[in-house]
Amino acid sequence: EFVDPVTGTTESKSTFKRFFSLFGKSSAERQKLSSADPTNIVNTCGDKFQKGKHKPISVHNEDDILHLKTEELPTFGNVLKPADAERFLSFMTVPYIRIPLIMDFFANGDPARLMALKTKSLQLIVDAALFEPGLWKPADFTETVNEVPIVDLDKLQALLATPLGTLFNEIAKSPDVLTSCIVKIVERALDM
Repeated sequence: EFVDPVTGTTESKSTFKRFFSLFGKSSAERQKLSSADPTNIVNTCGDKFQKGKHKPISVHNEDDILHLKTEELPTFGNVLKPADAERFLSFMTVPYIRIPLIMDFFANGDPARLMALKTKSLQLIVDAALFEPGLWKPADFTETVNEVPIVDLDKLQALLATPLGTLFNEIAKSPDVLTSCIVKIVERALDM
């Protein structure tokens, strides 16, 4: 089910109608199909939502995550502590910088975090966060930030888009963070 980010309401349709409605969705609705979307993560992996039918929660920013109850946090079968789950989920709200944050999360700190990657749902989320290309913009895009904070969300997303995808952008702009985290993760994995 798609949670409308503006109203927080859901549309309930048959599977057949939902499949065909994918082709006529707005870009905001298609964007919500990502496995790395915090709203999807909370509503599919949260302990409260796995135990029964509950009203979906819309998650837009870190404040929304900080107001989640413990049973609403996705602990992925109790492999992450609630504080770690909250921290991990907050990374998903900042698509432009989430790759180094996620890599650092698993490379540093509690070694149990790396063990948590044995959970299939967490693997899918990390995979989506790392390898989904994100929003695209042409390489010759020259608009700059003139005001902070940017109130218009469409303008903000256009400014944070990349010409070749977020992972490639990280590799091109700041490879040191990624390589050091990957080396640490491999070293920890070999020590297990």
